[in-house]
Amino acid sequence: MKPATFVFACWLAGTAFALWHFSVRYAMAVKPPAEWTPPDPRQAPPSPVGKLPTGLRLSGDGPVRVLNFWDPDCACSRFQAESIRSAVRASAGARWVTVVPGGREAAELAEREFPGVPAVADADGRIARAFGVPAAPAAAVLDRRGRLVYVGSYNVARFCDDERTAYAAAAVQSALRGERPEVASVPFFGCGSPAAAAAR
Repeated sequence: MKPATFVFACWLAGTAFALWHFSVRYAMAVKPPAEWTPPDPRQAPPSPVGKLPTGLRLSGDGPVRVLNFWDPDCACSRFQAESIRSAVRASAGARWVTVVPGGREAAELAEREFPGVPAVADADGRIARAFGVPAAPAAAVLDRRGRLVYVGSYNVARFCDDERTAYAAAAVQSALRGERPEVASVPFFGCGSPAAAAAR
């Protein structure tokens, strides 16, 4: 192989890898492992987790509760942080908590990213698994009776900025009005969670 051909082949391979690593893989939906049995929010089941380490009770009557599944190591999570902060600001009356893979350090990063929103370290993936969330960023919305009424990505638009497909934020607003969201779930996009990877 000529040196020029070799250099061109390396450049082409590097470009293809970069395109995959920084763009294409985030446009593909991440599916929960086959052995997971996630709750179906269309049936408004009770919360699969009763209480979080922060003390926030997820089961039973209370405020609208939102679990923000977020990974500080995920470029897609970081990219969507501002739209999530906007959803938090627009949902006075809802209680938000961020669920992160990893330990306390990751939780502290999330608390700095979302001021006023406590974070829970989900090192073993128990919370993500219970809600059937295989990727971040994602949201799970519980109504005032502690029923799961939405689970999925925040937005299915390519750059997470289309208000027409901001289904998680719309679900929070519906729950605050005491209504069921029009869309109860959408596919997950972003970075696969360690819990989902370990289950494969």
